[in-house]
Amino acid sequence: MILDSRTSKVLLYIIKNRRSRVTSIYQQFSVSESQLRYTIAKGNDFLASYQLGVIKIDKKCIEVISPHEEQLCGLISLIVTYVPSEAERQQLLILMVATLVEELSLLSLALQLQVSKNTVLKDLKETNKLLEKKGIRIKYSRKKGYLLTGDEWQIRSLLFEALDRIMDERSMSQVLRYYLDVKDEEVIAAKDKIKKIEAALRVRYIERQSHVLAFFFDYAVTTYKQSESARSLFVNKAYCVSRYD
Repeated sequence: MILDSRTSKVLLYIIKNRRSRVTSIYQQFSVSESQLRYTIAKGNDFLASYQLGVIKIDKKCIEVISPHEEQLCGLISLIVTYVPSEAERQQLLILMVATLVEELSLLSLALQLQVSKNTVLKDLKETNKLLEKKGIRIKYSRKKGYLLTGDEWQIRSLLFEALDRIMDERSMSQVLRYYLDVKDEEVIAAKDKIKKIEAALRVRYIERQSHVLAFFFDYAVTTYKQSESARSLFVNKAYCVSRYD
């Protein structure tokens, strides 16, 4: 789930102050009662998706009830302060277009990356230049929004490369959880599968490789299973594995 900038900042403010007066939030963020209630509802959806607590509001006060305040505060702070570079936005565009199930419009991409629509159009143009060598393009369809087109194998290889580059830039696991709507339990389940693969192949991946593989298996493979084009079993030259349930 993607949080807009205002929701992120309001949520962070409430968490840091533990219990806040409604009137102070009206003044601090220049929001109306209806806007605040919409923001709180969106914040609660976000908290529920990560099982991190709930925001309670009455006529006078708002508070967050969570057993994981430190983890929650760290996640929200990262969302508020993280500004992807142009190179990172290109990799995030590839990952979002390829793996997010919902239809992606120009507006939704701009909101998710928290940049202007013109910036997204420029990023898409530059990203397509990078993809030309692989015979892949990001195209727009009125029915399906933005999507990747090209050879299935090349797209899967591209996803792995994009994850690897993002992970190499910085500690990005929380950022990817945010942009790709990743839940902790899903990553844990994917890591359990990786342990089975390590045992079967008698290898041990370094921590960063494990993170890359976990996100790749959970999102790239799972999402492709939902698409009509996923007819063949995934096989990677670097990680040749049989089917694991």
